[in-house]
Amino acid sequence: MENVSGRLKHLPLLLLAVTTIACDQATKHLARSRLVGEARHSYLGDTIQLEYVENPGAFLGCGSALPAWARKTVFTAGRGSSFS
Repeated sequence: MENVSGRLKHLPLLLLAVTTIACDQATKHLARSRLVGEARHSYLGDTIQLEYVENPGAFLGCGSALPAWARKTVFTAGRGSSFS
């Protein structure tokens, strides 16, 4: 019985992670389907502005100046070594 309760203890964190990833992917899909090639959308007197942009690099654009092949190599190698 303790084994089941131990697993359930992590359920809220798992649900939060799954919900966060699902919302992230859903908003990216909406942005691609509705904002690509469009002018900036402004709402509430320019309080909220939506414009489609892409970040080809990693966190905060790190690596965005690298050629595509170098970015893929660096980020793939870095990802593999961090989980060892």
